[in-house]
Amino acid sequence: MRLNSGSFSRVNLVRERLSGALRVCKVIDIKEMDPHVLGMMRKEVQVLSALDHPNIVRLYEFAEDEKTHELVLILEYVPGGDCIDLLEEHERLLPERLVARIIHQLLVVLNYCHKSGITHRDVKPENVMLTSLSNDAFCKVIDFGLATPYKGRVKEFAGTVSYLAPELAIAQSGFSMAADIWAVGVTAFELLAGITPFGKTQEFGNSVEPILEKLCEYESFDEDLYQVFRMSPGHQRMWRSSEAWDFLRTVLAADPEDRPTAQKALQHPWLVRHQPDAVPIAQEMLKSFDGFSEATKMHRSCLYAIAAKGNFAELDMAMVGHAFAQADSDNDGKISLEDLQTASKANSWWSWSRRLQAAMETFLQAADQDRKGYLGYTDFVAACLFQIHHTFDAGLVDDTFDVLDHDRNGLLKAEDVKPAFPRYPPGLPKYCSFGREEWHHCVFREADDEIARTRGRAHCGKCF
Repeated sequence: MRLNSGSFSRVNLVRERLSGALRVCKVIDIKEMDPHVLGMMRKEVQVLSALDHPNIVRLYEFAEDEKTHELVLILEYVPGGDCIDLLEEHERLLPERLVARIIHQLLVVLNYCHKSGITHRDVKPENVMLTSLSNDAFCKVIDFGLATPYKGRVKEFAGTVSYLAPELAIAQSGFSMAADIWAVGVTAFELLAGITPFGKTQEFGNSVEPILEKLCEYESFDEDLYQVFRMSPGHQRMWRSSEAWDFLRTVLAADPEDRPTAQKALQHPWLVRHQPDAVPIAQEMLKSFDGFSEATKMHRSCLYAIAAKGNFAELDMAMVGHAFAQADSDNDGKISLEDLQTASKANSWWSWSRRLQAAMETFLQAADQDRKGYLGYTDFVAACLFQIHHTFDAGLVDDTFDVLDHDRNGLLKAEDVKPAFPRYPPGLPKYCSFGREEWHHCVFREADDEIARTRGRAHCGKCF
């Protein structure tokens, strides 16, 4: 099913054969593409491959076909459309609570990106996708083609002009993380007011000059936008609180030095007031964590491989995403031991057993695949998958082989396996391909050996 098409790309809705899950297939014709634009496309692949967060669209697979001159990306499907679709669905009149929740999730993503050294550089409503058009929609930020590692100010004119910060419209100024915060402010203004504060190019015969002129003359929200906001359709027909005005005033500061960081903006009373009450990690999830902790390393690595590729339909990913976001108390995209203990304390299943701290320490050690000292989103999803794949059997090992077999040729190589398996299964070839039968034999043998080693250590302990 065709979702979209442009000068160089086509976007289709496809179905993953193994899991039956819907995916977005983005095919980009790179044969006659400008080298700079092609570089941005390749950069998007690199950035998305490195980012791991529930509010960022996931890149499952990618390939560059030299024969057809195409770049193919398989991305997460987000069925609710973008925030412009949401505005149109509500006749450009969104409830303030809904806007606050969307902006909160957008800032959570930027906080994670900025702390990872990444600036998005094209924040706007069209790049904020929604899982649904309901009032409890979960957001997914997309389009990281302009994103870049931040090394001071980036002196490059990039982004969509209606959402550019004033310093980007002025000669000799460069892009900083504060420009992302400005774009959040313009996005919030549009979602609350129903109009963009500086207009869009279509309104000026596709000319960017009137918008750039307004940006160059901008002094403050109170001087230049307060009356625009008060007279907007959104404010006239749906009253907006003084806290919402103050949020816009804060993030739309003319001087980038006066704008808050993403982490500071998340603490604004307007956003805090509209957040849902914290909910403890569900009992079923805690039981899954407990079982995951006791599973063999081979079992856990198989679940991690499946989590990384998104090959599961039985798991409620909205629930998992919300649980991760709520456990991540400082919104940095990382769950620490303290985060886990705090998010689990309110659940009686572990509180009554009086083993919360020890259980969480054991779980973190088991789920932290690459010994970072914290859990990323994929680590968290892998642990949640235990409730579905709680038995280490041929079906799970088969599914793992399939998700690792990127080119679907029935063979694996060491480089396919190592990213998901901290301990490479002994006996598997390191310098040549191998098939499903050899994979089964080596993975099961290593799991059996691990169980035997564990029992041996327990027996030796009893002897003393």
